[in-house]
Amino acid sequence: MKESDSVVNLTKPTLYSIYDKDVTNSEQDYKVLKQKFVTPNREELSPHKTEKFYQRVAYVLISLVILFWMGVVFAKLSTELYDNKSLKKWMLSYTLAKFTQWVQTAIPVSPYIVYGTLGVLCGVSVPIIDKIILKGGKASQDLDLKSVLKCFNALLGVCLGIRTIQWSSSLQAATAWGLLNIILWLYFDGSASILFMGLFVSGISVVVTYTTTPFTNGIVPWFYLLYIVDFYFLSYLIFGKIGRYLLH
Repeated sequence: MKESDSVVNLTKPTLYSIYDKDVTNSEQDYKVLKQKFVTPNREELSPHKTEKFYQRVAYVLISLVILFWMGVVFAKLSTELYDNKSLKKWMLSYTLAKFTQWVQTAIPVSPYIVYGTLGVLCGVSVPIIDKIILKGGKASQDLDLKSVLKCFNALLGVCLGIRTIQWSSSLQAATAWGLLNIILWLYFDGSASILFMGLFVSGISVVVTYTTTPFTNGIVPWFYLLYIVDFYFLSYLIFGKIGRYLLH
């Protein structure tokens, strides 16, 4: 049928006059039209890609510097974390101090270099595991800054609680912290990469502490080992969140 003005008026939408001509195009035609005007050619993409590459390199370098100084901050924090019972100021920093001594026997560097390098390794390892081993998955979903700040607030709350609450024993405080770590991991992350790597780092710290700490009669208290697991697992959780946020 030849389209006359009457047929066109009958087939057009009632509100056609306030839209453009594309309102009557089919969905397939609209996709072709959108691709025609939106998709740039290769010549247009080349300078943009080059610019983004250098921006990405600069951003990665800044992220590594942030992780480096975070490693130093956490090392200093470990020296100031103790309870009102049996945990002393030096205990949680013993593992870092011992590892630093081993490094300095091979390479004469400042302890801050060791602390910062460990911070970079912890922050970078989680995004690498997410991308290569876990193929992204749930681990790459929560990348907002608010989640990272909440983890910091949780750490500050734990430190304040351990130092100020009148615990009946250090084992009670360490157990309470351990249970809180489970809640924090489930609430802020829940990924398998941080769980397994956090437990791995905590396990290595426990082995170093158990085999080298000079306790009386060679007996290392259970509360001390549990504190080691608590601190390094929570630290790795925070470094993992920071690493994901900076290097996603």
